[in-house]
Amino acid sequence: MEERRQLTRVEELTYEVKIEQVMTTDVLTVTPETMMSEAKELLRNRRISGMPVVEKGRLAGVISTEDIITTLELGKDVAVREKIGHPVRTCFADEPLAQAIRRFDMYGYGRYPVVNRRGRLVGIIT
Repeated sequence: MEERRQLTRVEELTYEVKIEQVMTTDVLTVTPETMMSEAKELLRNRRISGMPVVEKGRLAGVISTEDIITTLELGKDVAVREKIGHPVRTCFADEPLAQAIRRFDMYGYGRYPVVNRRGRLVGIIT
């Protein structure tokens, strides 16, 4: 019975805690003009598998290690803009953590850029 009560409390907390309370705010980003080879080095140095692409403060897309490897294996070192995926699934900073958990479960992505209500990137949740 105690275990069930604890699980219920954890579930309640996912609705009380906002995404902005648990997101990472030091987000590595690139611009659409960044070359794939440079993006590859940034990901390698930070040991991460993807990052947001930002143009004029707004989220333009997301680039993943898979996108980069596929492109570079073809011998093409093109600008990130050529390979960013659309549409980008995001979370709002002021949403409950439960919303992010639901998205992770539904879509299976490893990261979600977090934006404010004006569409500006403010963090990432993984």
